[in-house]
Amino acid sequence: MLNYFRRFFVGPIIALLISTNMFFWITPIFILGLFKFIFKFKFFDHLLDRIYQLTVSINEFILKDILGVHFIIQGDLKVEYSNNYIVLSNHFSWADTFIVQSILNKKIPPLKFLSKRQVNFIPFVGIISWAFNFPLLNRNKKYKDREKIIENLKLMQGKNLSFFIFPEGTRFTQKKAIDQNTPFKYLLKPKIGGFTTLLNTSIEYKNIIDLTILYPNQNINFWDFLSGNISHIYIYGRKLTNTPLKGSHQIKEWVYQKWKEKDNLLKSFRD
Repeated sequence: MLNYFRRFFVGPIIALLISTNMFFWITPIFILGLFKFIFKFKFFDHLLDRIYQLTVSINEFILKDILGVHFIIQGDLKVEYSNNYIVLSNHFSWADTFIVQSILNKKIPPLKFLSKRQVNFIPFVGIISWAFNFPLLNRNKKYKDREKIIENLKLMQGKNLSFFIFPEGTRFTQKKAIDQNTPFKYLLKPKIGGFTTLLNTSIEYKNIIDLTILYPNQNINFWDFLSGNISHIYIYGRKLTNTPLKGSHQIKEWVYQKWKEKDNLLKSFRD
């Protein structure tokens, strides 16, 4: 009964608060993005980063202090804002993005998302992706994706960067796992295209941050998250040394090994 009450009364309120926060900032983001596009001043990048961090901080306040969700962080996430990072994570829910943003906000440079081009059609997200130079990928056109990432990197020269990737490319479901014939129990097969391109650029990354998001219940959805029906979310983080990896075959082996370790962690949590 309590879960249903939260779905019908708490969820809409939290959704409205988060939407209002994002809608409030969308106009200044658009104006600053337009000025940045016209005048090419780094000052506008700085202002956009501050707005990004403030927006995430407000969302975090809504989730933690109003909704009462607890993010329980384990592992090693001692990082420095002055370094470049690649962040990898498994993907169960739309809530994953809010979680990752919250736990890394102001600790590393604002996250640049490598996402599917379809996010352009999501309210707010299209303008945000344009203003912050998010590389939006076709997935099926690897050569064009590589060009897009390199083009975006040129626009961001001279500043510290953090890139965020869901290597699975989509949220995990049992149906998708069966369709893929994935070798993992709680993960889909990781794609390495965007990750490979980032590694092969001239940017030096201090560490690769690997996050494993663990929900108490496997059958969760975004509305459960917004309704407060998920009170505790566990995040296991580790900093991986960015050792030189040569060729896509070696990178694929490395990613699959990390995914195997991640799957074992999820098994120990659930089974």
